[in-house]
Amino acid sequence: MLFNSLHFLQFFLLFFTAYYLLRHRLSAQNTLLLAGSYLFYAFWDPRFLLLVLYIAVLNYAAGALIGK
Repeated sequence: MLFNSLHFLQFFLLFFTAYYLLRHRLSAQNTLLLAGSYLFYAFWDPRFLLLVLYIAVLNYAAGALIGK
């Protein structure tokens, strides 16, 4: 999905509307943004989605270890 495509415009409008409707619910907004980011990567190439998920889990685990 390219930034200058009709698919991206539809994707953006859908997620912007959902984000706006979830205002005052910070946790839900953050979850929506995370899911939208993963979905955006998956549209481009699912292999990169696996890479992003791997990095996210690795960083979360490292942060948890640092927090201890």
